[in-house]
Amino acid sequence: MFDIISTREFAHITLYGSVILFCFIKSEKLRHSLVSLIKLIFNPKAFLIFDFFTLYEAVMLLPITYLPFWKNAFYKDFIFWVFLGGYPALLKNLKTSNADFRKMIFKQFIFSSAVEYLTGMITFNLLVEYFLCLFFSILIIADDYVEKQRHPFNCIKSIIFVSGIVLLAMTIRKSVIDFKYYNNMDTIIKMLIPICAYISSIPFLYMFIIIAKYEELFCLINGLERSNSHVTRKKDAFLWCGLNIDRISIFRKLYPLNREFTKKEFEDLYYKRVSIEELEDKWFHDDISDN
Repeated sequence: MFDIISTREFAHITLYGSVILFCFIKSEKLRHSLVSLIKLIFNPKAFLIFDFFTLYEAVMLLPITYLPFWKNAFYKDFIFWVFLGGYPALLKNLKTSNADFRKMIFKQFIFSSAVEYLTGMITFNLLVEYFLCLFFSILIIADDYVEKQRHPFNCIKSIIFVSGIVLLAMTIRKSVIDFKYYNNMDTIIKMLIPICAYISSIPFLYMFIIIAKYEELFCLINGLERSNSHVTRKKDAFLWCGLNIDRISIFRKLYPLNREFTKKEFEDLYYKRVSIEELEDKWFHDDISDN
């Protein structure tokens, strides 16, 4: 069995599955929340987003599956990445900026995925994996509780960081000791699957953020405009912002303040030649002068 799934995956599935099943049986509130979650997942827009993302990644993977080194066992790693890596990345980056997106590419797609899947692939015996699962779960829950209580002294993050370093060191040590076992093509492919999947998802994630920001902006324009001028402002947004996340965000900030702002004012704010406060002072002064 452990040739198909790792001891860590088995420990996570059985432990968390048992906890969720127990809570689901005991808590009526959790059952109602689960029904609400299922309704959200199958909401037409959300369902299509996840469907398109999964289809996109499957199309990216398809040519690779025809290569001689590909094995059916690798599909499991791809499916795990879609649910545990792809979907969270899809949902948590809607408020990102250009700079944040570039940082995300390195931190999330390269560094995090490499470390996560290195420690996920090179695992320990089942008892150790159960211990690690419980240990880190308790630390993460405690850290979340302390943050919500806004305690002035929180050393749990440091404990989590040190524990992560120790786990990584133990993993590297085990891989060195069992070098012959891990020194094969299958190991390299398993490590490359999440990294390559993250990289291939960058265009989709970027366009998803662009579409989400435009949809938010256009809903705002439709809500504030009572005439056909909203068509003109949408056209301005497309021409002025293009596929630039920061430009769309700036248009979104300016529009509620002054629906008639000019392209020069927009460009001045984007290139930081003026601030929003200076523009507001100018508009306010002009309004007083007109009256």
